[in-house]
Amino acid sequence: MTPKSVTLTVKSRPVRPLRNFLMIGFVLKEVRRTEGMLKDIKKELKDLLSQIPSARYLLSIPGVGHLSAAVFLGELGNPAYFHHAKQIIKYAGYDPQESDSGKRIGRKVISKKGRWLLRKHLYLMSLRAVVHSRFFQAYYQHRLETKNRFGQLLKKKEALCAVAIKMIKVIFALLRDKRVFQDTVSFALSA
Repeated sequence: MTPKSVTLTVKSRPVRPLRNFLMIGFVLKEVRRTEGMLKDIKKELKDLLSQIPSARYLLSIPGVGHLSAAVFLGELGNPAYFHHAKQIIKYAGYDPQESDSGKRIGRKVISKKGRWLLRKHLYLMSLRAVVHSRFFQAYYQHRLETKNRFGQLLKKKEALCAVAIKMIKVIFALLRDKRVFQDTVSFALSA
């Protein structure tokens, strides 16, 4: 085949625009089908969470949605197995780890030894809670104004990790006492 015959063949068949149009239609159908599946999954998730008694207490926290509550409870397992909030903090990998050596004092970082999905959703829950809850917003602002052991102000991400740890403590107390969250600022600065 010569180059001239190739160009003639391409010019005589306007197949590409039709194929692109069909491909776009196929992709749109797939997007609609996926959106319908997502709605069904969200409905099933809400139904399943309504059957779990501890989910009610978790969902009472502003900024905690059905997906985050499901992931939290799924990753945590039975909350009755944990006797202290520090156990959940360690299980999630939010426990502080020091890197000191001799005369050098290093920064404290989170260990990240726990469940990564639980840690990720706790971080996302704390992001939303800082926006939607006065309690966590006041705690976040307080942590931003607090200095660390080097005399430096905390970075925003460090303050969000502190909010996530506080959220674990609040969730543990809610599950232990079987009560719903009350969004008041007076308790925010303790612990």
